[in-house]
Amino acid sequence: LLEASGRRAIFYPNFHCKLNFIEGFWCSAKYYARENCQHSLEGLQETIPMPL
Repeated sequence: LLEASGRRAIFYPNFHCKLNFIEGFWCSAKYYARENCQHSLEGLQETIPMPL
């Protein structure tokens, strides 16, 4: 089905988060949120969309 539409599926080895792009991105987004929020619910709600 994927090949018929001209797309490819890439499967990563299990439990190898260093090989998966989204894991590195998610790590950076969490770090940004930790460093830039005011440690309140309102501050977190304002900060989370910024790195995404």
